[in-house]
Amino acid sequence: LVTYGNAFIIKVRGDSKYGKSYELFNRKVKPIVGMFVADATTMQVGVNKNNRITHYRQTMRGNNSNHFYHRNFGDFNTFSADDVIHLTYNKIPGTLTGLSNIIQVLDDVRALRKLEEEIEILGFQYSIPLYMYKVGTETHPASPGELEAVSSTVNYMPTYGMVVTPHSHDIKAVTNDNDPIDIMKFVDHFKKRIYSGLGISPVAMGDADTSNRNTSEVQDLSMQTITKAYQEIIKSKLEMEFFKELVLDSGSN
Repeated sequence: LVTYGNAFIIKVRGDSKYGKSYELFNRKVKPIVGMFVADATTMQVGVNKNNRITHYRQTMRGNNSNHFYHRNFGDFNTFSADDVIHLTYNKIPGTLTGLSNIIQVLDDVRALRKLEEEIEILGFQYSIPLYMYKVGTETHPASPGELEAVSSTVNYMPTYGMVVTPHSHDIKAVTNDNDPIDIMKFVDHFKKRIYSGLGISPVAMGDADTSNRNTSEVQDLSMQTITKAYQEIIKSKLEMEFFKELVLDSGSN
């Protein structure tokens, strides 16, 4: 439910010594004998011409001809709408499925990941600096074959080797004389956008240095509100679509 904004619980029905058949939406059904959480990424919603949900279809991965959920039709398992508890979060009116909070910050997550890759490249570049080797001066130009000899010496020297040169040779590391760009400011910017979009605090994510205590307490209250919303969704769905049926199959009204 948190990851995808949707969760699907499959109700398996059968004969049971603890319950008996009962009427549900004008049809007689057997009691629930098992419940299983289905992979939300494999589920599809089926509707009729009035856009009412009539069934769910699960795309099976691999050879699942003996799958215990329900009858198998080729590469799909099909379930009646009454046999599936569909929990949704951030469901937009007129749509059939919910939306995860990560959707609104997904582009920021990708941008942050790209920046982290760039930091890795920068670290490699600055740990192994680029050297410029100058051979000869205006008064003492390089002699024939001297450039090739220097190139061969540098290419085959040990990693921690040392080069001794005459006065006409000059070696220096190439650096950026301009003010360097602080890429970490961009990283912090996208991290803050992600935290804000998900309704979580930096402290909750183990990033305590980016927020003071008062700010984190306010953001943690927001996270608690979101958590309670998830709990309320699960509570109401189980009460209406699971516990209600347990009462019915016990013979009570």
